[in-house]
Amino acid sequence: MNPTDPQHALEISQFASVFGLVAIHSSIKRERLPRINGYSGTKRLSDNPLVYKAVDEDNSPVVIKRNNPFRWGYRSGEIDDQLALRAAKESLENEFNIMRHLNHAGFVQPIELIKRRRYSLVMEDAGDYHLSAMEDLNHVSLTYLMIEAAKHIRDAHEKGIVHRDIKPHNIMYIPNEGLVRIIDLGLAARSNDLLEKRSAGTPQYMAPEQFESNLPNPAMDVYSWAASFVYLMFRKLPRVVEEKVVGDQPFIIKPDFEAKPNYSQGAMKLCFGNLGRVVNRALDPDPNQRPKMAEVVFEGLAYMKKNPL
Repeated sequence: MNPTDPQHALEISQFASVFGLVAIHSSIKRERLPRINGYSGTKRLSDNPLVYKAVDEDNSPVVIKRNNPFRWGYRSGEIDDQLALRAAKESLENEFNIMRHLNHAGFVQPIELIKRRRYSLVMEDAGDYHLSAMEDLNHVSLTYLMIEAAKHIRDAHEKGIVHRDIKPHNIMYIPNEGLVRIIDLGLAARSNDLLEKRSAGTPQYMAPEQFESNLPNPAMDVYSWAASFVYLMFRKLPRVVEEKVVGDQPFIIKPDFEAKPNYSQGAMKLCFGNLGRVVNRALDPDPNQRPKMAEVVFEGLAYMKKNPL
């Protein structure tokens, strides 16, 4: 099955309509967004941060992310409200600047940053299909898509950018173009940026050092990419995670990184050869033992050469 040919794109589209393929907006209720500089909202994608589907004046699709000061402690009594407002604005400005710095077709592209009382980051629409929804694809097709994502991450690392939130939901597949695009650079930072020495990421896919206040490092993305690869191939996370409910909200408890992995490393090597060995190394709790993303790409391309689509 070739994810780049039109027939496969049609199959994905038909599968989506017939079987209800999970799209990133599928479970969010519709809500109108006030017009912002000629953009009209159509769907609300998430609450924290506030993200909307929208269209511009030519009816072309875009995505708008708006700063949410409550996310930064606004009116919580724990932080000065002005500081929370400023942090919310600076977060969007940082994301916009990193997207411009990357200027890479493999990452969602910025359109403009609207600076009003509440900032709004307008960016291109990368579609609705994230890789975690691609259960219909065989492992060779999924590997191809993940290697494409690895290329993009490698290029970001070469530009000094660490994404810090690589996960299947942030890797989008655009069927009609046969492209893979990475979204959500809200936690992205420049490597070793002292101002970004904090815990950041999605717990299920975070490297051990991300749970501590460590400087952004490319090894974090290597771990998260490998964790995503394991999830997509085996439909299980590389480490067992537990949820703790506080009030009515579930929280992820830090996995036990010293425990035995939650997947078969032998099966990974058997199925994927040298690429499987690299994936196993990429999940080492010690960041110094993980391969560089360039090595992941090298072994991935070698695998695809032996196992063409």
